[in-house]
Formats: sequence, C-alpha cells, structure tokens
Amino acid sequence: PIWAFLNVFIIMVNTVTIGVEMQLSTKYQLDLALHREGFIQAPQTHDSGVFHVLELAFLVWMLLEVAVNAYAQRRDFFCGRDRLWNAFDVFVIFCAVAAKLADN
Repeated sequence: PIWAFLNVFIIMVNTVTIGVEMQLSTKYQLDLALHREGFIQAPQTHDSGVFHVLELAFLVWMLLEVAVNAYAQRRDFFCGRDRLWNAFDVFVIFCAVAAKLADN
C-alpha cells in the first residue's frame, strides 16, 4: 500500500508541475504577443530549464516504477488482471521517451 500511495502522490505532484509549467509558459507567450502589438513592456525571460529537469526526474521515476512492478509481478505483469494498466504505463513511458529524444 505504501508503494501505491507513493506513486499516486508522485503522479499528483507531476500533474501540478505540468499545470504550473503550462500556466507560466502561456503567460509568457501571451505577454510576448501583447508586447509585439505594443500593449505592454517586454516580458521577463522565460526559463523552462527547471521544468525540463523535473520532467526528466518524473520520467526516470516512472521507468523505475514500471521496472519494480514488472519484477514484482513477473508473468502477471503481462498476463494478470492489471495487464492493461501495465500496458498503458509502458505506452506512456514509450511516448515520453520518444518525445524526449525528439527534443534533443
């Protein structure tokens, strides 16, 4: 149960982090557009480096989580009652890794 609660907590923190990142990024882009139109002064620079590091940390955690679950469940990871959730997790990780590789 502690493992499950820890994973849910990390997912929630990740969700909040994504929301904050989107809010700051959207505000910066809107301010930049308003500045180009002459409505406001130039916005401060937007540094998303912290969010890239956090995104990578969450991805590493998810990889670790799936690896631990696969080790613990062994064959049931692919054939057990949670196999669809496990497949979804693997799919999400695959997409996240592909997106990270495409960014670089």
